[in-house]
Amino acid sequence: MGNETKSLSPGVKYRDEYEWSQKLKIPALDNEQLELLTQLRLTRIWRQNARMAIIRQARVITRQAVNIQLRYATNGQPPWARMLRGLRQWLEDLVYDMQILRAEEEAARESEADIWSNVQWAIQKDTTVGRSLYRHVLHRKTYIAGMAEVPLQKGAFPAQP
Repeated sequence: MGNETKSLSPGVKYRDEYEWSQKLKIPALDNEQLELLTQLRLTRIWRQNARMAIIRQARVITRQAVNIQLRYATNGQPPWARMLRGLRQWLEDLVYDMQILRAEEEAARESEADIWSNVQWAIQKDTTVGRSLYRHVLHRKTYIAGMAEVPLQKGAFPAQP
């Protein structure tokens, strides 16, 4: 019995199946690309932790501002200008830190898109299955990234002097 007569299912012969499997190879990331994606994932976690720390500090600033307003309302004395300037500077520093995190997120997204666009696709040009698979993977990756990190609008923060 040769390869041409034995079949897996009606109409599909071993040789045909082998030829099709050679046309449709599944693309994969190499070790360097996997390492970069891992680093990007870890820095995403670090940025999320930093963002939460910034939010906690902003809540502290808000509580202190409310306490200052209460003291001013009960004592009838204006708040110390130095204290208000300190809170304002602290808040401006937090806004600046958020801008840095946002810039890092954009750079990480671009790096991740670049990694996915450089995946070696070992398929013949006449098959569209590989390209549709690439579009599906890229769309799924974009969708998941969109769920994990909601992008901020440009101009959400005032420019630093």
